[in-house]
Amino acid sequence: MTSSIQWKLVSIYLSVVLIVMIASGSYILYNIEQNQYEDVQKQLKLTADTVELQLDLKGEEFASQDRFEYIVDKLRESIYPYQQEVYIIDTYGSVIIGTGNKWKQGSIVQSGVVIQALSEKQGVLSEIPRFFNSSSAAEFMDYAKPILHKETKEPTYIIYVTRDTSEIYENMQKIIVTMGIASIIAIIITGILGFIFSRMITEPIKQLTRSAKELASGQVHNKIPVESADEIGQLTGSFNYMAQELNRTLGTLSNEKTKLETILSHMADGVLAFDSQGVLIHANPATYEILGIRQMDHRFDYIFPEIGVRASFDSLLEQETFDVKRILIEYDNKYIAIHFAPYQNIDDKPEGMVVVLQDVTKQQKLDKMRKDFVANVSHELRTPLTTVKGYAETLADGAVEDPELAGQFLEVIIGEVDRMTTLVQDLLELSRLDNKQIKLNLEHVDLAEIINEIVVAYDLNEIKNGQEIVASCHRGEIIVEADPARVKQVLHNIISNAIKYNTGQGKIEIATSDYNEYIAVRVTDSGVGIPEEDMSRIFERFYRVDKARSSKMRGTGLGLAISKEIMELHGGEIWISSKVGRGTVVTLYFPKKH
Repeated sequence: MTSSIQWKLVSIYLSVVLIVMIASGSYILYNIEQNQYEDVQKQLKLTADTVELQLDLKGEEFASQDRFEYIVDKLRESIYPYQQEVYIIDTYGSVIIGTGNKWKQGSIVQSGVVIQALSEKQGVLSEIPRFFNSSSAAEFMDYAKPILHKETKEPTYIIYVTRDTSEIYENMQKIIVTMGIASIIAIIITGILGFIFSRMITEPIKQLTRSAKELASGQVHNKIPVESADEIGQLTGSFNYMAQELNRTLGTLSNEKTKLETILSHMADGVLAFDSQGVLIHANPATYEILGIRQMDHRFDYIFPEIGVRASFDSLLEQETFDVKRILIEYDNKYIAIHFAPYQNIDDKPEGMVVVLQDVTKQQKLDKMRKDFVANVSHELRTPLTTVKGYAETLADGAVEDPELAGQFLEVIIGEVDRMTTLVQDLLELSRLDNKQIKLNLEHVDLAEIINEIVVAYDLNEIKNGQEIVASCHRGEIIVEADPARVKQVLHNIISNAIKYNTGQGKIEIATSDYNEYIAVRVTDSGVGIPEEDMSRIFERFYRVDKARSSKMRGTGLGLAISKEIMELHGGEIWISSKVGRGTVVTLYFPKKH
């Protein structure tokens, strides 16, 4: 409770009042005591002067009793109002005559003022007794005034006046008691008023403190009522405004934090944040997915060496914030691009580092495919161009004079030109498909009719080694909505590949199936099959499983890629399953007509 500002204010208030009461009381007591004793001193002097004036004692002797009684009566008349005792003593200190019972006639007055008055030949007053000094708290005060001889100027008599001061002492005690009671009452009243006053000050402060703690804990508080227009009321109003703005700011920060967390949680890139000591403070779900782990160490120097990255956290932290370091690694059959970007605090000092992980496996594969595509196109064009150039040069060197040989050379040149023309046409076809420049002429198509036309178009006598094509399709039962020319193109590519890669006495079967939403056309051959490691790349452009055999068959390597694009353009799919030495099954899924 002593630590409360309310009780501190009350204590300070009471202490100030008590100090003021003690100081002012002491000052008043001192002045009262001083004034009263000074009055006594004045009275003592006045009495002595009065006696001196009324009784001409200079050089007189007290010879007769009448004279003595006369002096006594005069003395009594002069001292009565003051309750004083007056004595006439000789130069030896012996009482000659007096009005009191304290000193008898003939007795020696034992008082320092008498001795001092005789030695100094002037009136001497006793010191003022102080109430607070018990050693000097005398019960009387006295005054000695010597009567000097006219000629010799030596003391002849001494007027000695004394007065009882016990009444003053008692009065001082009464005043002290009265002031003590008044002080106690004043302290009680002051304590009550101080408590009320301090409560008026501290209660709003307590309410502000409670509201500040609630605000610090994130609780939205109601406005504190402003009950006055003074500084505390202004402080309360300012706090209400601050709380309102802070709530608004916290709400904005909370929304931004939620947005940021949502963005980080749903980012395809992995994000890691480290503090200035290299301790991990955040990692989004994509990080674990990219690295293929469930748990991660909390230190920078432990995380990245495990994935094959040799990087010093301190050296990376010292680089400029705008200087983002990027490295590319291969980890767990993936290509991962790692970006290191330090960030600073408000004082432009390194505060930590953000690391972004990007799975660029697809981009790397696409880049490799692009390079392979360029290389394949160059290779496919270079071979026929070299052949055409060679035969043309031979003809130019004189072979044209031999009609039979020239005819053979021209046939080769025409064949190579046709091959290049087919390649260019296929490339243009793929380009139009990629750029969505081909519009389908959709109509109701009977797949069985198209299949039968293609089978008939292949002259069985021309199929090498007695290969057989069997189509089990019934016309009028398999109707889809498609572009007939594009469907023929796809079926021609698939059946042509089945014939090329079939075995000597192999068989090619074509069958259809009706599903809920799709019509499936299945082309099965008993050829050489496709190795499992090549299955994921068979739809790549210019990719050939058996490059030597494909080269002899003079294919472009674009048939399956074009077929896949056409099927997807129709909303369908193409699937291939195969086993080496047992043949291949190609299935085309056409959506039914709506």
